[in-house]
Amino acid sequence: MQNNEIEILEKIDHPHITRVFELLEDKNNYYIVMELLKGGNLLDRVIRLTKFSEQHAANIINQIMLALNYMHKQNISHRDLKLENLMCMSEDTEDLNVKLTDFGFATFFDPN
Repeated sequence: MQNNEIEILEKIDHPHITRVFELLEDKNNYYIVMELLKGGNLLDRVIRLTKFSEQHAANIINQIMLALNYMHKQNISHRDLKLENLMCMSEDTEDLNVKLTDFGFATFFDPN
């Protein structure tokens, strides 16, 4: 894990970004205590769905844009947006509330 990722995880707090409760480390490892998201990633969910409406897509895009807008206001770029990095909050296939995760490629940027 990069120091950049740890700094970013400590800084961000948004309803559509996976919440980190605590960051711990020992001599050999980092430990990240995060919220439990039982729904799996969005790619697996979309594959399992028998129908996927334009309204569902618009709802998901809105959630992603809210998360990215928040991050960009914090001068953070995710740099690895893909369906596998969007986690569904619930196992309910009708519930398409998602959270952005995996900040391994994320970085701070200079807004100028």
